[in-house]
Amino acid sequence: MLAQRGWESRIVMSWDDLRYLLALSRAGSLAGAGRALGVDHTTVGRRVEALEEALGVRLFVRSPSGYALTNDGLGLIPDVARVEEAILAIERGSLGRDQRLTGTVRVTAAEAFGSRFIAPRLGALHAAHPGISVELVTAIRALDLSRREADIAVRFFRSTEGGLVVRKAGVVGWAVYGARAYIERRGAPTAADLPAHARIGIEAPGAMPPEHVWFERMAAGGPCVLRSNSTACMLGAARAGIGVALLPCFIGDHEPDLARIPLPDEPRRAVWLTVHRDLQHAPRVRAVLDALARMLTEERAVLCGDAPPPQPAGGPGDDRSPRGAPRKTRRNKETKR
Repeated sequence: MLAQRGWESRIVMSWDDLRYLLALSRAGSLAGAGRALGVDHTTVGRRVEALEEALGVRLFVRSPSGYALTNDGLGLIPDVARVEEAILAIERGSLGRDQRLTGTVRVTAAEAFGSRFIAPRLGALHAAHPGISVELVTAIRALDLSRREADIAVRFFRSTEGGLVVRKAGVVGWAVYGARAYIERRGAPTAADLPAHARIGIEAPGAMPPEHVWFERMAAGGPCVLRSNSTACMLGAARAGIGVALLPCFIGDHEPDLARIPLPDEPRRAVWLTVHRDLQHAPRVRAVLDALARMLTEERAVLCGDAPPPQPAGGPGDDRSPRGAPRKTRRNKETKR
């Protein structure tokens, strides 16, 4: 072990050095560790090499599959992890005692929910607390609140890790949508003939989300013309008319080129606001939590898909026809005029 190599007590390691060791041990690659630390991958390699030189041992062995810890490296990890937890607890405690209504609050959410629901509704928070800066981070993986990767998480699942405080704040509905041109050409799908229609599905890195399990079951056996891990890509494909897609109602109901296709047992999922208990009473974190809770409550019908579809704005040449009316009907009316 390390002590047997005759290490001298005067060797001093800073936390800044040790966090590169932890990041590379977790990511297994310089690029992954660099992303986690917000630095270039060359910086990670340089700092780890400097640490190895200072300690006089090799901490990692490189292979085609990435970086793996040596026995000496493995021996260090438990102690370094305890140092990390102690430092993170100090950071969380400091923020929790900070009584200022100014500063940065980092919020994480799924990409579509963050970009299409949260971001457009942050105006009220900014007006009430102009000193608070929100960092809105969208990510596929769930960021670690204990490690301060984010201060608040808006999630479609209930976190069970110790130290977290969770609150159910809303419900999101999903429905199947198709381009109006597609429906005019093929007819609106029903539950019975949905498998005969082209389907736009999800490419999930892990377990398929439950709403998409429902969609795949409803359309079982039918052709899938596109899969993507991006809601924006699925939306774009649906608008292009290449097939029908399952989308959150807060997006699909507000796309004028899409029509909603009613199907039985449309899926819904709870929205959970999640924060570490050390931060829940910090004024600026509390202000952002309250703002998120308000927007979820006020927009409950929009989230669930129970709100009436928006009507087109009035203007020159506007025939005031309902959003759901086929385009052919509107063109015929205009021709008669």
